[in-house]
Amino acid sequence: MRERFHETDISCGSLGENLTTEGLLEEKVRAGGAFEIGSARLAATQPRLRRFKLGIRFGTATVIKSFLES
Repeated sequence: MRERFHETDISCGSLGENLTTEGLLEEKVRAGGAFEIGSARLAATQPRLRRFKLGIRFGTATVIKSFLES
């Protein structure tokens, strides 16, 4: 994403995420899975799908497909 949309700030939280982690890759987290961060126990319930607001933020609707592919 950063290579294709280098002119847009993609810092932590800029895509609307409520939780940002480092080293916890999406392909390692599955719906129904649980993990702990400090004293908090978190459960993955469903993937979050980006819609029109992501297209508005990046100025193009094609970003949604790129985001899902990444």
